[in-house]
Amino acid sequence: MVKFLLKKSYSRKDLKEKEFKDLWNAHGVFTTMWIYGKPQKILFFKEHITNLIKSTKKL
Repeated sequence: MVKFLLKKSYSRKDLKEKEFKDLWNAHGVFTTMWIYGKPQKILFFKEHITNLIKSTKKL
């Protein structure tokens, strides 16, 4: 079963939902990662981190 969590933010500490802050038209670097499977894995983790570091250096 797939759940789409669009425009929602959660606290990592207690997983409670908190106010969502839209990142469009904001300054900074961010990425999203696809988590799948059991045990959970991040698809293309190394590529995401590499691109995040490159973008941060450019910023």
